[in-house]
Amino acid sequence: MLWASWIVMAAAAGTAAPPPIAEGEVPKGWVVVDPPREAADWSCINQSPEHWKVQGDSADRVSIVAAAATADPGLRVELPDGVLVGENRGEWGGSIEWQPKRPGGGFAYDGLNPAVATVFNGDVFIAEGLMHMDQNRGSVLRFGRGDGPRWRITGPHELGAAPTAGVRANNSDWMLVTSVGVIRMELPRLWPHTLYRNRQWEQIYPDSIRPLGRSWLIGARHGVIRLVPLGERYIEQWLVPASCRQLKVPDCKCAA
Repeated sequence: MLWASWIVMAAAAGTAAPPPIAEGEVPKGWVVVDPPREAADWSCINQSPEHWKVQGDSADRVSIVAAAATADPGLRVELPDGVLVGENRGEWGGSIEWQPKRPGGGFAYDGLNPAVATVFNGDVFIAEGLMHMDQNRGSVLRFGRGDGPRWRITGPHELGAAPTAGVRANNSDWMLVTSVGVIRMELPRLWPHTLYRNRQWEQIYPDSIRPLGRSWLIGARHGVIRLVPLGERYIEQWLVPASCRQLKVPDCKCAA
């Protein structure tokens, strides 16, 4: 185990509405372990029936819940004069549709897979992309209008991998979790910085991210990834139920 003083965990598995956790807490029934090392271990995690998500509205109180207990609200960006609605059909494509409150002026932007959005200085930034078979792509588009009613779409600004979730780190930085890591996007100039990268994440489907203190929690299959700052880089830890500390190879069954 690493960095015991940094351990942060969730309420025990099966709790319908786990209370928020704070940095330094160690809820009963969870443990911190090193990340998988061997290809067979990553493959076992890919087969895990458990998937965890992180949620919360502050940087010091986060909850960890079973993904099955959460609903996907879809992509909707409510604006004073209408709503941008995203539809993601995976390998069958997707679109962004502008639905104005007043008749006329609506449109649909096809040929993309919208995943997550944020608003900065009146513009809407949408991260889209797809991981399917040997394809893994991602980008960010800016939907802006300035002082007029007409939309102006700029981009794409490449991410290098499919985005799955995002959260604002501050007023101008947007943290995006992708299929292979975490990217910090500077919104004023749409400049991506790779915070952490692990190609093995393609097998575990990370799809939620929240800050907790100086660290980042990422929900995935089998457990929750914790990125802990170490100088100018991050180290990867895993938070897993104590009853499933390991997955035995090759049957991939839990072992305490």
